[in-house]
Order: sequence, then C-alpha cells, then structure tokens
Amino acid sequence: KHSRPLAEYIANTDAVLDAIDLHDVYAVFLSEENVTWNNGLAILNGLYEHIKKRYPGVPVYQWLTAPAGPHAKLRADGWVYDFYGRRRDEFRRKVMEYLATGKPLVMCLNASPDVARFESPGGRTVSEEQLDVCREFNVPVFFYCVDLKWGSPGVWLHSDAPEIVPWRRWTLGAVDRMHATASGTLPLPSSQCSAGRTIEIAGDDANRYKYDEPFATSRFIYDATIRGFWNVQWGGLGEKLIITRRAGQMPAVELVYHFVSEFPIRDIRARLSGQTMGTAPVTLALSVTGNKWPWQQTARGAETTARRDFQLTVSAGEASPVREFWVR
Repeated sequence: KHSRPLAEYIANTDAVLDAIDLHDVYAVFLSEENVTWNNGLAILNGLYEHIKKRYPGVPVYQWLTAPAGPHAKLRADGWVYDFYGRRRDEFRRKVMEYLATGKPLVMCLNASPDVARFESPGGRTVSEEQLDVCREFNVPVFFYCVDLKWGSPGVWLHSDAPEIVPWRRWTLGAVDRMHATASGTLPLPSSQCSAGRTIEIAGDDANRYKYDEPFATSRFIYDATIRGFWNVQWGGLGEKLIITRRAGQMPAVELVYHFVSEFPIRDIRARLSGQTMGTAPVTLALSVTGNKWPWQQTARGAETTARRDFQLTVSAGEASPVREFWVR
C-alpha cells in the first residue's frame, strides 16, 4: 500500500472526483484502512493537499487502519474509522482519541457474518456496545453489511441466508431507533467523563521516577481521568492540550493522574507549564488520598486577550512515605 508514485494516486483520484457532482458530496475519504508508515503519511498528505487545492470546499476525511489513533502530522478535516470486535471500554477510548482532535468522526460498525456471526461473542453484543458508545458521543455511524459469497450489500439486504437475517433485522432496527432519537438529547452527559488507568511506577538507578506528558500523542486519553471532555482539544502537531470553555459544556476541566508503587514514595513533585488567555484560572494540585488536595498552586486569569506564560510547581515533600499519589 502507498508504494506507487504520488502522481499516479492523484490521477486516479481526479478521474473519480471529476466524474462526480461534488455539490451532492458531504466529504470524501482516501480509501479505507490506510497506514502512515511505508510512505503512507506522505501519500495521504499529498492527496489531501491536492484535493483541497483542486476541489475547494470539499472536506477530506482520513481513514486509518485499526488500532492506530489519530496521527499528529496527518492532515485531515475529519475521520472515518472501524474497530471491529473491540469491547466497550477499548472502543470508547478510541472514539475519544479521535474526537479530542476537534474534528468530526464517522464510525463504521460491523453487521456482517464474515467478521463475526451474529450469535458469537464478537457478534451482536460487540456491535451493540459500539453503537451505544456512538450514541453517547453523538457520533454518526454506517454499517459494514455484505454477504459471504459476493461481498455485496445488495445481496445482504435481500438474502434469506440464516447467517445474514439476524444481522439485517438488528441493523434496520438500530437505524429506526437512531432516527427516532431527538437531536437535542445527544451527546449524553456521561460523555464528559472517563476513568484513567492506574500508572505503576518504580525508581531508576538513582531511585527517581519521572513521568513526562508533552501531549505529543493522545496517551492522556488512557492515562488521565477526565472530567469536561468536550472542552478538551488535543493539538498533537504543536504538542499541546487546548482547554476551551464551550457554551453549554462543563465550566471546568479536570485531568487526574493516579500513580502507585510497590515501594515507598518520597519527595513527590509536579510541574505544569503552559499559556493562559482570559479570566479562567489554572490549578495544579497533589494528593496522597485522592480526595483531599493540600498542595496546590494556581495561575490566576486576567481580563485580557493576550496569552500569558505560566509555570506551576507543587511539592508534597513533607508527606510521609506513601505508595500512591494523585496529580490533578
């Protein structure tokens, strides 16, 4: 994949798009399940730039192959993705990874027996869980629905094959339920929050441990407990996390990291640097209980549109040796 010259891909793409009335097209995507390695990043970015120049106003979505998350250097106006067979928690975090870029996401869900039989552990149960997550975050979906012999959606739609009928009934029922959902009820409030993992730590040869989060990747989606997700935007190319108070969303954002160790931990310190703009304050806090935050430092906001650098540092050096602590 992506082994041919860029000019060849451009010529093939133009042949398709020139034959289409683009007034009827919401967006285009550059084939399915692409990769950014093996020259993929250069090809996908080259096609993106060509389409945006030749067909102004046409959004270009990118579709990467699972389990890849959004690539910080991949140019895209939105995303298409499939994550067949993945259960709710793993699927939900992947959806959050892509939504954190601030760009729209469209998910492809399985409804075909060639991926999993309807009654199998990876069948209806998994697709139902994935559909529930998409509903929670108000993410549009479409379905992979083909028959086993021809790979045809048309055959799938009319077939009486026992491996297809239950998938079709479930899919058409799901579509009816989606169309009956009032548009103003989504996303659900639960989409504002996610639970992070517990980060196990141990000292190096000098008995020190350092955790650094430059926001160069979307790792924070997995590591941090997040409250106020819809106010978060990951700017991977600039290695930054952007917090914006959006109308109708939670008034504050929290990222909480939980660290544990098999060995006593002493001299705990945390540092946060960034820029503020406007009146909203930024607070860095440490806890050894998870519910009381005795060590805090705040960068106060101001009535100005100018960006102001800040650096916050807190220390729990006077705390007794502990085996876990939290940074918020």
